[in-house]
Amino acid sequence: MFAECGTIDQAWLWPTNGWGSANAVGYQGSYAFNSWFYAGGWNPSWADQRLAFKRESDIQSPSITPVLDDSVWVDAWPKATDRPHFNPYHGWDDGGMGRYAIPRHGSSSAAEKTTSPAKTPLRGGINMVFSDGHQEFVRLPRLWQLRWHRDYMPPADPPR
Repeated sequence: MFAECGTIDQAWLWPTNGWGSANAVGYQGSYAFNSWFYAGGWNPSWADQRLAFKRESDIQSPSITPVLDDSVWVDAWPKATDRPHFNPYHGWDDGGMGRYAIPRHGSSSAAEKTTSPAKTPLRGGINMVFSDGHQEFVRLPRLWQLRWHRDYMPPADPPR
């Protein structure tokens, strides 16, 4: 992770006076935008632009398509192949699901500050806003069942 990322209990910081500065100031937040809504135009090495929602009619399941969610960074491109992180307090800067897979609510933050072995059950959840306008609390294992991008297919064996 880089210093500007957030955690379970700290906001992320997008500095306006230089990255890595001890006196950094800038934009702060604790939610992230689902980057698949950017409609493409990003660096192709970040994510497949064919999966972007280029117009509203591309959203196939609005009630389960996240738009804005608790996160450790400002945006993310979640994919079904993303795996959970090993330190739930910090999340994981994989550019995707790891930025959202933090137990910000419904779990003891003290218990989540340690590194967990692979296959440890995911605890807690995050608040999410969906494309149809509703908001709900979502437990972490369910993140892989949502429809993050165009033609998203949940994994056959999602993290639990």
